[in-house]
Amino acid sequence: MGGTQPVPVEVEMVEEMEKEENDMAVAKRLMDRIEEKIREIGLDVNVFRDLATKEFGLDTEDDIDFKEKLQEIDDFISQKEEKLKELAEALKTLEDIKTRTFPEEVENAMKEEGVVISLKDEDIDKLKHFVGWYRTPKAVFSMPADTLRKIFNAMQIVANESRLHITNDGLRAVVVDPANVMMTELEIEPWAMITYRIDKERVVGVDWDRLHEYCKKIFKGGDVTIEISNEIVMYPESDDGTRKVRVLLIDPTSIRKEPKVPSLEFDAEVKVTGLNKIVSAHSMFGDHMVIEVKDGEAKFKTEGDIDGIEDTLPYGWGEARAMYSMEYLVEIAKGLLLFDEVTIKFKTNYPAVFEGEKDGIRIRHTLAPRIEAE
Repeated sequence: MGGTQPVPVEVEMVEEMEKEENDMAVAKRLMDRIEEKIREIGLDVNVFRDLATKEFGLDTEDDIDFKEKLQEIDDFISQKEEKLKELAEALKTLEDIKTRTFPEEVENAMKEEGVVISLKDEDIDKLKHFVGWYRTPKAVFSMPADTLRKIFNAMQIVANESRLHITNDGLRAVVVDPANVMMTELEIEPWAMITYRIDKERVVGVDWDRLHEYCKKIFKGGDVTIEISNEIVMYPESDDGTRKVRVLLIDPTSIRKEPKVPSLEFDAEVKVTGLNKIVSAHSMFGDHMVIEVKDGEAKFKTEGDIDGIEDTLPYGWGEARAMYSMEYLVEIAKGLLLFDEVTIKFKTNYPAVFEGEKDGIRIRHTLAPRIEAE
């Protein structure tokens, strides 16, 4: 009989097995080549395998041509070699960051920023930006906007700018007004802030006037996160997206040298609630105020050319009397609005200290006296 003879089943099976063996050999060579390329790029093979499995659908239940997928991956590596090198470098930096800080904190930050690890160009770029930001030496802290505004105000009433010391023990600054009449000290403990993290201790120069102005007009409530690296970046809490306020730092060496904080002794002390109300009322009557503590009472007296005003508090320790400039007292009282109670320490014709302390925040104004005429 003529015609084509059928191929025996055994022959078909042998050919199929040979094809499968050939495909497996090709796939094995492809896998070896892929692993070699990945190692040369600097990526962890297991990490790349997991990322490629998701990227190329190797984890789906669909019937796929494994050899064809491997070829697709091999071609992808050749085309994206530089991008994969960037990914490798970013992942190494990420691991280094995790060893130097708290891994959970880094993971949470990545979630907040929407950073994911994948083979997509946009995700690699976002990861690079994240680790670059995180690696930059910086101080990061956050506080309620209203608290920051009052702190900035307390500093800017003395001078526009000063050095800010960022240490493991918190934030510290000392500033003196140009006339050398008033000095202000600021201390904020780490636990007084919602968050506080620094990579290293440093001294920077800040413009308190600009910080206060921005905080007063832009930050209406909630918390503010502040990053300090080669500039100040403030992120106010917002329900409508993200706002970023950048403020240039000042070269600390260009700022007036900080004075040595004097060690003062006092003869009298009084704790005052509502200092701003007292000073505000007295400011209508004269240019200076006399503070006197005697016989367990504290008196605040202001005399104008015709009229006068006097407030008496039924408590006070010690005995002393001194006169102080109303212009400075007005600013001091405003600068201590953060505190419910202000402690005044002084002695006769001697500098007075007006100090507020609350929840790890301390602001201390030292004011020179005006000597009363005999």
